[in-house]
Amino acid sequence: MLDDKHWDDALEEANETKKSCSIRSLFSIILTSCGLLFKLKLILPSTYYLILQSYLEDRFFSVRYGSSNSSPKPINAGVPQDAVNAPLLFNIFVSDQPTLPTSLIADFADDKAILTNSHDPSIASSHIQEHLSLLEKWYKEWGVKINESKSIQCTFTFRKGICPSITLNEQILPTAQSTRYLGIIIDQRLTWSPHLRSKLLSLNNRFRLLRSLLTSKHIKLPTKLLIYKLYLKPMRGRTEFNYGALQKFQTLTVSNASNPKRSEP
Repeated sequence: MLDDKHWDDALEEANETKKSCSIRSLFSIILTSCGLLFKLKLILPSTYYLILQSYLEDRFFSVRYGSSNSSPKPINAGVPQDAVNAPLLFNIFVSDQPTLPTSLIADFADDKAILTNSHDPSIASSHIQEHLSLLEKWYKEWGVKINESKSIQCTFTFRKGICPSITLNEQILPTAQSTRYLGIIIDQRLTWSPHLRSKLLSLNNRFRLLRSLLTSKHIKLPTKLLIYKLYLKPMRGRTEFNYGALQKFQTLTVSNASNPKRSEP
């Protein structure tokens, strides 16, 4: 597993050393209940295992349209959505996935990212391809499904060109100039401009919805500040990206709340 600090450190190191940094994002990983139960049986006492077995097996779903319901169909994969223990069960399932010293792997729910760096773009791609080949074998062994259509290859570098193409399940991954990971848009040059533009667009749209409240003369300033903290401030995201244009948006929004005659951000 790769936390945010190690993730940021890896990208920063690649920039400082002028290396080509490649990331591959894999989405829609669906695990099967039988593989999960097999691993749980190896590490849990029988009592806890039987509880989780009854929780994961014999589940059904049906579709409701109006007042009509379809016949129940069995659920053969995944864990109940929004379950408290779902992240823990997923981490147990992927805890023995292949890793390599030449690449970093980051898992968050069903999102996966693989990162490596090298002065030679060909070597960077070969490191990722080697890791993906091991993961392909592991996924097939445990009955895990990967959505190749949502997987991409992105190269982070100040040099021209990109790393050679790689394949996943015999399909060439498309290249992209940027990728979204954990709500952050990471662009090829690590300027964060696409991320800031996206945040500002979302914030301005939300401000327009709340403008009548934030600029009202009949609402007290503490109430307006509370509205801002509840509905606008959380959208700014991680604090290290709250600079420049986002700080300007905050200043103008607070000014609008305290002085309704001012224009919107």
